[in-house]
Amino acid sequence: MKTPTHAVVGFVTAKLFGFGRGQTIACVLGACLADLPLMLAYVYFLMSCFWRHGHYDAAYIKALMDGIYFEQSWLLVAHNMFHSPVSIGYLSLICLICCVGRSAVRRILLAYLAGSFSHSILDIISHMGDGPLLLWPLDDELRMMGLFSHWFMGMPLLVEGVAVILLFGFYVGSRVARV
Repeated sequence: MKTPTHAVVGFVTAKLFGFGRGQTIACVLGACLADLPLMLAYVYFLMSCFWRHGHYDAAYIKALMDGIYFEQSWLLVAHNMFHSPVSIGYLSLICLICCVGRSAVRRILLAYLAGSFSHSILDIISHMGDGPLLLWPLDDELRMMGLFSHWFMGMPLLVEGVAVILLFGFYVGSRVARV
């Protein structure tokens, strides 16, 4: 999914959990920042491409990204830290243990991880063969074949757009029903 989609879903997730303002911001950030390592790698390779070739070369950048995304690299660790459900579970447990007596910090961190988890679930179902590693760090190969992929234009992209509109509509409808 695209980052704006993750932001909307993070916001709806926060509201479904009844988070306050600070927790909502943390949840939206958790939903969006999970892709930060990929974005930084892409920007680096894009600048490198212009520096070396003087123009944009999609094949060159794709080869570089695939090389570090699907192989053992720092990006595999950085990406799956906030994408793998197992890793997010470990981080949540660490947060609960280490933040005893610091309830405000714990609430913010758990809201951030809730956003990361919503991001992970969306990526699991919306990537065909290139989604998050399901059991990382225990296993570095198992990925689910997603139901659709946002990387391919056409019907799958329409499904994603409709899903986001329905999710946001559900949130707005629940707000109106309370008034």
